[in-house]
Amino acid sequence: MGRGKLEIKRIENLTNRQTTFAKRKNGLMKKAKELSILCDAQVALIVFSPTGKQFIEAHGNNAECTIESVRDVIERYKQQSKEKLLDSEDENLANELEKQKKQSADLQTKLRHLTGQDINLLSPDALGDLEHILQEALTRVRQKKIQRWLSKKIEMERRVAKLNEYKNALNGMYSQAQGYQHYNHAHHGIMAASVSAAYHRVQPYPGNLDDVCYQPQPNLQLRFL
Repeated sequence: MGRGKLEIKRIENLTNRQTTFAKRKNGLMKKAKELSILCDAQVALIVFSPTGKQFIEAHGNNAECTIESVRDVIERYKQQSKEKLLDSEDENLANELEKQKKQSADLQTKLRHLTGQDINLLSPDALGDLEHILQEALTRVRQKKIQRWLSKKIEMERRVAKLNEYKNALNGMYSQAQGYQHYNHAHHGIMAASVSAAYHRVQPYPGNLDDVCYQPQPNLQLRFL
């Protein structure tokens, strides 16, 4: 009867788990060394035990297992990973550039169609779609034109209202000035009449002044009682 398949799961017993770790770790490091020798490969192995203890193994290029040899393998890995990352980024950029070029070409084609160019090969459905787009664009242009005219009309009405206000203010000032002028004319007329009357009152008597100033009085007689 054959051996049953061993189920891979965590070993609950601590002693058995530590024993199994030691055996499997030694076997893994042995395999790493054999792989390096048989295939002339550069191998680095880093293992941490359940208690946190570190085990390292590095082989390749006839180098002994040291910390430096492990670092060399890690640096080589990082360098190649960086190059792969750069290659991946370059590929992504190239794909994005190609995508942008295609979108630009599609937009240029649509622009030519909208201006009536290169439409001979379009299908009836495509021509119908193009007509619908142009009609919508024409509607938007008309609406914008009406909106601009209305805005301009409102602005002109506002300016006319301002000018009317200014005109009314000027008319009021003019009427007020006319009233002052009429008042001044009337006032000057009254003053002139008053001055003339006063002037005539102080004019000399047209006769002999002696006749006015001296008039003989009746004879007075003194009588003694």
